[in-house]
Amino acid sequence: MLRFTRGSDGSVKGGFMRAIVHLPTSLGRLFGALALMLVANCLAGPAFPVGVTNSQHVLILSGGGRHDWRDSTSLLRRLLEEAGGWDVRICKSPVGITTEFLDPFDVVVADYSGPNPGKASEKALASFVDSGKGLVVTRSGLSAAEESWPGFAKLIGVTGKHERVTEPTAFQLLHLKAFHPEQPVMLGLKQPLRIADRPPANLKLLSGTEVLAGTDDGKPLFFVYRHGKRRVFCTALGHDVGSMQDIRAKYDVLVFYDFTRDLDDTAKKNLGDFVESNKGVVVLHHGILNFQKWPWWHEEVVGGLYRLERQGNIPNSTVKFGEEHMITPAGEHPITAGIGPFHVTDETYKGLFISPNIKPLLVTDNPTSDRTVAWIGPCTTSRAVFIQLGHDHSPFHHPSYRALVHNSILWTAGKLK
Repeated sequence: MLRFTRGSDGSVKGGFMRAIVHLPTSLGRLFGALALMLVANCLAGPAFPVGVTNSQHVLILSGGGRHDWRDSTSLLRRLLEEAGGWDVRICKSPVGITTEFLDPFDVVVADYSGPNPGKASEKALASFVDSGKGLVVTRSGLSAAEESWPGFAKLIGVTGKHERVTEPTAFQLLHLKAFHPEQPVMLGLKQPLRIADRPPANLKLLSGTEVLAGTDDGKPLFFVYRHGKRRVFCTALGHDVGSMQDIRAKYDVLVFYDFTRDLDDTAKKNLGDFVESNKGVVVLHHGILNFQKWPWWHEEVVGGLYRLERQGNIPNSTVKFGEEHMITPAGEHPITAGIGPFHVTDETYKGLFISPNIKPLLVTDNPTSDRTVAWIGPCTTSRAVFIQLGHDHSPFHHPSYRALVHNSILWTAGKLK
């Protein structure tokens, strides 16, 4: 997704970042609530009573690893400070921390995913937790337990022995199931939660670890580990900052490259509010399969739908892989300015529902495809673009396709005239 900001001189600035294309549940509210409640509950006694006293001291361990620790740690700090009642400090490397260094703090938030910081640091952190103080472990902190810090894994209730996978887990829409909704950590979180994120693939927990919430197929997402005075909470959610905050108010364009058959009423309202606020929508390739039973979306916003099922006398749409296209612009438009005819090998769709109110952008000569392969949607409250191309690396490597997607994002954001 392209996020735009405006500088003090009036210039428009933008940069690509990983995006969650639709977020039915506000993860900003989720992580805001968790940041407050988790730290409070780490301070509390065995019954987990809710309540925070003033001037509690929190240390965030950060730095290292492959995750964007600067953004994630800054967000965690902001969420805690906005909640009030917390004195938050940041340590950008746990290497060399001592018991004396940790002693003034009530809670440590582990957002560190770098290499093993050494036995001395490990011993100091274990002593801190064993004394009855709190430890909150983020998704990034779990990475340290998974990859490089076995002593930390044992401290937080994780085996540290994980099957290696050849491919990283992909972002996916998770249906979070609360196993202990009565726990204060879970209070106030709407059930069921639907979250787009990228949790660990093969997380294994020690005996005695209590899973508060997870997925139907057994992935633990929130869990606590209590051993003696130890009070540890871990979350497997929050792979990046995009997963940790509400993006609806912060972005100008939603780019759909997903396939989600349906949305609940809350999700439809959130997406509808976005579309009706004069913001942009770009739908790529199989995003045209989204929301099969939501006529407003495919008739009035995007202007098209890949039919997964036969509708009366109308057959379902068809697909064919590895087809050669000769793509030609259909008239003049800012999106296609400077883009001439081009050749690409890609997957084709035929028999889509296509609204008579679209404005064609590109056409193809391939008979296994509908003739129009990119268009402006009929939406009157926002700008919407659909591009059928984009199944795999072939079109994504093509400079004309890259320019087409880039221009579509700019135009739907109102930055290209």
